[in-house]
Amino acid sequence: MEAFTNLIDKSLTPFANKLAGNKYLTALSHGLMATLPILIFGSVCIIIADFPVPIFQEFMLKTLGNIWTEWAWEIVVPSTIGLMSLLAIVGVTNSLCEQNHVNATPAIVISICSFFVLLVQTKDGGFSASDFEARGLFMAIITAVICAELYAFLIKHDIRIKMPKGVPDFVSNQFSAIIPAAIIIPIFLIVRLGFEATSYGTFTNFLIDIVQKPLVGIGSTLVGTTVASFFNTFFWFFGIHGTAVVGAVMDPLWYAAQFENLEIFKQGESLIRPFIGTMDYANFFIYLGGTGLTFPLTLLMAFKCRSQRLKDLGKLSMLPGFFNVNEPVIFGLPIVLNPMMLIPFVLAPLISILVSWLAMSSGLVPYPTGVTISWTTPVFIGGWLMTSSWKGGMLQIIVSILSGCIYYPFITTLDRQYLADEKELEEPEESVNVEKQSISVNA
Repeated sequence: MEAFTNLIDKSLTPFANKLAGNKYLTALSHGLMATLPILIFGSVCIIIADFPVPIFQEFMLKTLGNIWTEWAWEIVVPSTIGLMSLLAIVGVTNSLCEQNHVNATPAIVISICSFFVLLVQTKDGGFSASDFEARGLFMAIITAVICAELYAFLIKHDIRIKMPKGVPDFVSNQFSAIIPAAIIIPIFLIVRLGFEATSYGTFTNFLIDIVQKPLVGIGSTLVGTTVASFFNTFFWFFGIHGTAVVGAVMDPLWYAAQFENLEIFKQGESLIRPFIGTMDYANFFIYLGGTGLTFPLTLLMAFKCRSQRLKDLGKLSMLPGFFNVNEPVIFGLPIVLNPMMLIPFVLAPLISILVSWLAMSSGLVPYPTGVTISWTTPVFIGGWLMTSSWKGGMLQIIVSILSGCIYYPFITTLDRQYLADEKELEEPEESVNVEKQSISVNA
């Protein structure tokens, strides 16, 4: 085991750290994460508006009238979730500019303008709302990356207007962006005109057909999701933040799949949604209770184990685990570099994926709706909200029970080892106490 660990440290760890530290993957991850507050707010509004209790819906309709059927889907959702692509541009551009150590505000403005240059107007001169949703997500990300990198290159090479030292920085920064804007925006105009001359018609259509559909199709499949889960737990076992490494690659694909599901869900709850493997699916079936599905493990430690060390750690880890945070058990048990826990740690989420995927693909449990749910939502509630059905919550409980069954023989064995160690530590103390008593009696 030690030789294998050394091999991982020398070969895999540098690669994983390099991948996690890649500025483009970091920008994608941070940029999409920056949109979460708005997305969660919009999703909560959807949950309230479509809360699956007929009595509640009847009461609200009678009380508020037609506004109850309009406020969420027709007002709030287009203003929050419906702006996903625009929000992603802001987040990704800002992250890249911070990493390149240049002022982000002008770059964000240039990125947004370049994005609109690529969009094709409708007949009345406006823009299609779908271009700001999941349909335009990949184009938004690519636009943000190109604009941010070009802007940073031009600024760092002094291809800009320099103002005298006495001019305030805010004014100076805007004048500095004039030449970069005059170079970057026409590049996107040329791209747009070039694609108008092709069979694709628009850059968006090209990206969807050539890039977005194939990548999302692979990343949201059973195989792609299973491979992602394996590497997530594998990295964590060696102390590498697997969720950050895997998420840098998979999160954009899972988000794209999630928003496509949401587009279908908006048209009708009974319509068939295309993807199981979405961001929320990952949060509530791969990361349920934390990476490795360790919440049932904390319950076993707290109420089944006899080792005081495990009982105390289980009690301390239960509450965080209930909200899908499990660093206390990963580093406290520890699971990191603990050969005894490697098999269940990797196996539990894989079983969760297989069971939940079978339940959804067979029609027993609805597919994820695409509504964004906070990843800290506890078991049962998260599954229910994610699928808009109590069956999703029951499925979470089932995979949690299976996870507990997988961990049980391993934690029981570890419990015996820890208990034996604790008894060995107690015996010298007892012998010392006996000696002290005999000395006092003799005295």
